Order: sequence, then structure tokens, then C-alpha cells
Amino acid sequence: MRTIAVVTILALAVLPAAAQTVVPIQVSPAVIVLGAPVAWVTVHADIPYGSVSTASIELNGLAVSWTKADSRGDLVAKFDFDDVTASITTPSVTFTLTGLTKTGDAFEGSATVRVRQR
Repeated sequence: MRTIAVVTILALAVLPAAAQTVVPIQVSPAVIVLGAPVAWVTVHADIPYGSVSTASIELNGLAVSWTKADSRGDLVAKFDFDDVTASITTPSVTFTLTGLTKTGDAFEGSATVRVRQR
């Protein structure tokens, strides 16, 4: 008696996630002083302001307070200082700015800054 085995091979195609554009960012203030009388954490990003869907912008999951273009036409994003500093500790924090362009492409940029007590 012959036994015939039937094997079904299922190939799963795993599509890579859409590539994110990495943009350089600069965070101001360059040193976060917890409890300082500062209104904003400002992020300058090397991406054209006109190409960004400003409502999508976040910094470490916090929504942007307001945006503008700098003198070169690049994105400047402002975040409430108290909201940003509510969950960070010394000696440093890595901030990650994320967002979408108006065409739906994701972008992100990260920078690490020092954190100290007042």
C-alpha cells in the first residue's frame, strides 16, 4: 500500500512598512531645566513647512501647540513646556518628532537633550 502525502505550502508575503523619511531636528532649549519658567519646547525640522500636514505633528506622543515656517521655509513646531516636561527625568531625554506630509508620507526626527533640575 502506498501512502501519498499532500503538503500545502502557504507562502506569506510580508510587505515592508512604508519607509519613513528621517529629518534632522534641533530642540530648543538645548538643555531642559525642569521647573524653569519657560513657555515652549521648540523643534526646528529640516522639512519644508508647506509639505507638512501640521495637525499630524507630535513630539513623543504630545500634540503640537502651533507651527510656523522659519526663514528658510522649514518647519518650526512649538510644544507646551509643562506638558513636555511632565514625564521626563534627568539626565537626558530623546525627543522624537513625528508627522505626515500632505501626501500621507510619514517622517520623523530625533534628538537627545540634557535634562537637569532647577
